[in-house]
This record gives sequence, structure tokens and C-alpha cells, in this order.
Amino acid sequence: MERSAPYFCRLGLGIAVGLSLLVSTIFAISFDGTFGSGGKFITSFSDTGTPSSGASDVFLQPSGRIVIIGTHTQDGVGGRKVGLSLAGLTSAGVLDSGFGTGGKVLVWNSTSQRFLNNSVMMSDGSVLVLHQQWETAALNRPSVVKLSPDGQVDVTFNTDLDLVPNQTNPVRITNGSGGKVYVLVRNGYQFSLVRLNANGSRDTTFGPNGVRSLNLNRIFQPTIFDLRELEGGKLLVAGTYYSLPTYEGLTFVARFDSDTNLDRSFGIQGVTRIAIAGGSVGGDALALQPDGKILIGGYWTFLGSNALLLRLTPRGRLDTSFGTGGIAMSAFNDINGIRGIALAPDGKILVSGGSGDKALPSNQRVLLMKYSANGMRESSLITNFVADQEAVGNDIVLQPDGKMVIAGHTYVFANNSGQFAAARLVP
Repeated sequence: MERSAPYFCRLGLGIAVGLSLLVSTIFAISFDGTFGSGGKFITSFSDTGTPSSGASDVFLQPSGRIVIIGTHTQDGVGGRKVGLSLAGLTSAGVLDSGFGTGGKVLVWNSTSQRFLNNSVMMSDGSVLVLHQQWETAALNRPSVVKLSPDGQVDVTFNTDLDLVPNQTNPVRITNGSGGKVYVLVRNGYQFSLVRLNANGSRDTTFGPNGVRSLNLNRIFQPTIFDLRELEGGKLLVAGTYYSLPTYEGLTFVARFDSDTNLDRSFGIQGVTRIAIAGGSVGGDALALQPDGKILIGGYWTFLGSNALLLRLTPRGRLDTSFGTGGIAMSAFNDINGIRGIALAPDGKILVSGGSGDKALPSNQRVLLMKYSANGMRESSLITNFVADQEAVGNDIVLQPDGKMVIAGHTYVFANNSGQFAAARLVP
């Protein structure tokens, strides 16, 4: 019988606070001096129009090229306009002249907006960037831009994701088996899954005209932060929501079978809800281990926030062999959070995020941590891309040699401007 209250994965406040005391304080993560300048790479996409940019995702192509995806904003007609920006780097951490134009790609114009949602890399190194294309309030739609491995826009890739004209919003994109691509969209809080062929057309073998409804009605107004296809065509959806009537923040993970019905062998009737008493649980990142266990990174908020890393079993239960009761938390400053997760072949877990103060400016800096396979923090680093500038590490990827590449932005609070930033570190 399903419980009416989402307390399946609830922990007591005393346990949660105690977690921050059960971690090591070894500081062994260091910048790789063979990458960029002193281990760092920073760039902009315009010299005019009060530009500002920031990176959200980082990928490693099969060739070894590093591809970073983010946003670019500058003055346009009638105000500031947002677009998409990408950078391709060599293994030495410099712009790769064989990618885009001089190592950069900018999808931006002065009259419309492209709001980035997320992106995915295909097996050949090409990239799909999901975004909302906004001409006016009465003319907007979800869209996908495909870029070849060398950063050229593929004009033959065309998608139709606008299920309700001018009312459909993009949510997440992910790879499927057999070269298929899943795109999750919503109309209000009604979610639909569109499956695409390799050329962007709808896969008509998947539901009516390539679309199936994804029933998340049991979750109150969810915000989705990850979507994955699992073995056998099952789907995993992770997000956050507020529980009524307390408006307590929770994180959830739902699993659907290959027919997009809730898989009732997972969690409680297909859904795992994660709550920690005394505060709110927010998720930002998800990683799947080879053994099927699920890692979620984010934050736990209580008079500030602790960086939160938790692990679920393949059946959707908290993995009690990880951290304390399945959860590991760390606090270095007032505000701490995890935004990216990478898995090492030896089972170690590497995460990126941010750590700062409850102030303006927040003095936010990049937060990096390495965990053992059982959730004990082994090392950490809090650093800037540029001294005296705010910074965050939004994503992380691991190279075959064990070095980690992070991507985010460096930010000057005084003039509201940011730059693409990346770094390579030795964990």
C-alpha cells in the first residue's frame, strides 16, 4: 500500500547534522599545470554589447577533444538577448582551431532568445543542445540544435517538439539505445516524452506519432533535473518538488518501464521520495554506477545549505553501505552544493559545485570533492578560476588518465559579467 506522506527516505536532523563531522579534511586535489594557463581556461564570446557567458555542461569526445556548452548574453534589440555558446579545447586546454570557428561556436542574434535547458553528446562526438527558442510570447517553442563533432551546425537535423503551439517547454534530453534520442517536454505540468530518430524526426514506433505521456501527477509541480534510459528501455526521471501543506522541499526519483508506465518494483509504487527532517532536499546532478546504483548530488537547506551526496540501490532504496544511512553531507561555508558528478574506474566519486557565503557578493567559489566508493570524503578543494572573482563548477568529466575537467563560470559581481571557465585537476 502506498504511503500518503513522502517519508520513505526520511532521516532525523541529528543524523543529518552529524554527517558533516564524519569526513576527512585532506586537501589533495590540485590544478594540472599542463592544461591552459596554470591548469585553467577562460574565454568570452564577444568584445561588445556588455557580454556575459557561462558554461553548464562539459563532454569528452572520443577523439579526446573537450567540448563545453553554455550560454552567452549581450545587448540586443530591445534589451539583452540570450543565446547558446560552445568551446572546443585540445587536450592541452587551449581553443581547438578544428572546432567551430577558431574553437568557438555562437548561436545568438540580436532579436530573439535561446534559453539553454541541457545537452547531450552522441557516440560519435556530435552534440545535441536542447533549448527554448523565443521570438515573442506568442511565438516560442522547444528546439534542438545539433552540432557535428567539429562544431558545425547540422542544418539537416530538424525536430518538431511543439506539442501545443507556443505552450510547450523543453525539460531534458538524453540518449536512447539504437541511436534514438529522448526529449522530455511539458505543457504546464503535463509531461510528454518524444523519441527522435538520428535525423531528428519523430520515431513513430514509439507511441502515437513518437510521443507518450509521462505520468508525474503524483508529484506536486515537479522540476526535473535528470532523465536517463536504463537497460531494457526503462526510464529514470529525477527531480524536486514541494510537499503540501508544509512546502517542504523534497527530491524524487521515478522509474518507468519500457511502455512508460511506473515501474512498481522501484521505490514505493515506482517512486522514491527523499526527505531530511528540518530542511529541504534539492537535487541537481545524477550519475548511474555500473552496478545500477544511483548517485544524486545537490544540497540540504537549513539556515544555509550543506553539499549533499546520496546513493540509492537499483530498487530505489537508500543504500545503507554509503555514507551514513545512504547520505553524505559537507559544509565549508554558508551555502554549499553539488552540481556535477563523475565516476572513476576504481569506484571513487568526484563532484563539482559551489561554496559561498550568505551575502552579496557571496564570495562563491568552485567546490571540488573526492569520495571513496562507500561515501567517505577523501579530499576537497575550494578555489577560484580568477582571484577575487566569484566562481562555480557546474559540471565535471573524467579523462581516461584519471584527471578531471570541470566547467562553469567566473563572475564579476560589480558589473554583472561572467566568462566561460574550465580547469583540469589531478584528484
